[in-house]
Amino acid sequence: MNNFILIFVFLVLGIVLQKVKRFPTNSYKLLNDVVVYFCLPALALYYIPKIKLDHQLFFPIGIAWIGFAVSYLFFSFLGKKLGWSKKLTGCLIITAGFGNTSFLGFPIIEALYGQEALKTAILVDQPGSFVVLSTLGILTAILYSSGGSSGVLIVKKILFFPPFITFVVACLMNIFNFEFQDVIQFL
Repeated sequence: MNNFILIFVFLVLGIVLQKVKRFPTNSYKLLNDVVVYFCLPALALYYIPKIKLDHQLFFPIGIAWIGFAVSYLFFSFLGKKLGWSKKLTGCLIITAGFGNTSFLGFPIIEALYGQEALKTAILVDQPGSFVVLSTLGILTAILYSSGGSSGVLIVKKILFFPPFITFVVACLMNIFNFEFQDVIQFL
C-alpha cells in the first residue's frame, strides 16, 4: 500500500514543482539519468545474479519482445496503408511497443505481490523491456527519424550504453554464480 501512496505523492509533487518558477525546468533530465544510469543497473546487479535460470523464465522475458514485435507489425502496416510519415510511424511503434515496467512497474508489483515478485519483474524489465528498448528501440528510433546512421554507429550505441553493459555483467555474474558481498548488496 505504501508504494501506491508513494506513486501518487510523487506524481502530485511533479505537478506542483512544475508550477514553481525557481525550480529548474530541465531537472527531469537529471532524475532520468540517475534512474537509468544508477538505479536500474543497481537493481540488475542485485537481482539477476540471484535468479535461478530455467525454461519457465522465457515467458516473462518474452513479453516485451512479443509486444514490440506486434507493435512493429501493426504500425508498419497502418503507416504504409494510411500514408503516415516515417517519424509518426516510428513514434507509434516505440510508444505502443514498450511499457513502463520499471519506474511504475516495480513499486506496483512489490505492493501487489511482495518483494519476492521483484525477481520476475526484473526479468520482464531487464532482459525483456530494457534489452528490447536498448537494441530494437534505438534501432527503430534511428531508422524512423529524419537522419540516417551507419550500422556500426547503431551497434556502438547499443553495446556501449552503460545500463546494457551492466545487464551483461549481471548475466555473467548469474552464469558464474557470483554475488557481491552483503555489504555491497546493502549499498
